[in-house]
Amino acid sequence: MRHALGDAVPVGLFGHSEGGWVALRAAARSGRVGFLVTNSCPGMTPGQADRRAFASGIAAEPSPEQDKAAALRLYDELAEAVADDREFAYVQQLLAAAPQHDLLRPHIEPLDEATWAFFKREHDHDPIPDCLALRCPQLAIFGSADPLVPVQESAAAFIAAACTAGRHPLATMTVHVVPGADHRLRTGASPAPGVHHLACLCEWIKSALPA
Repeated sequence: MRHALGDAVPVGLFGHSEGGWVALRAAARSGRVGFLVTNSCPGMTPGQADRRAFASGIAAEPSPEQDKAAALRLYDELAEAVADDREFAYVQQLLAAAPQHDLLRPHIEPLDEATWAFFKREHDHDPIPDCLALRCPQLAIFGSADPLVPVQESAAAFIAAACTAGRHPLATMTVHVVPGADHRLRTGASPAPGVHHLACLCEWIKSALPA
């Protein structure tokens, strides 16, 4: 991009949640991205992130422990069905025969044939190869109370990628964790991210751009 005076204008990318994987892929393939912000983006495959989120969510349920354990086993059976490229009819039969489906239902629905096909396409996507191929600074933002993203593991994965030998010298990594924030970086009853977080985001973008 160029403005009226003809000077190049740095372009950055911002991706939220799984959109962070899209932004990572675009930045990795382009040598013209000035900076990258991934917001609440898992540093692992969808299958790994979803399984950990489900295990955390089911652990908080008031149901008997044996029922929660059975629901987790049922979830793992669904994950195996994804990996084995099973048809949706198989999934319907599996869930219909499982008494733990009611415990699982809030975590997987709405589930239809189109959604099942999407799960099969995305479950093993690994964002780390794109992270390794970056040629620009990355800011990875997380909320410490995010129920969907394993924050500690994701931050560690991005940091490990940034420390890999041979990574581009401009591909620095900054991790920003917002205390008490959820998946959308909100804290408490606030409908929007906190002012302090937004100020940190703006300051990082300014520092990441050439003078």
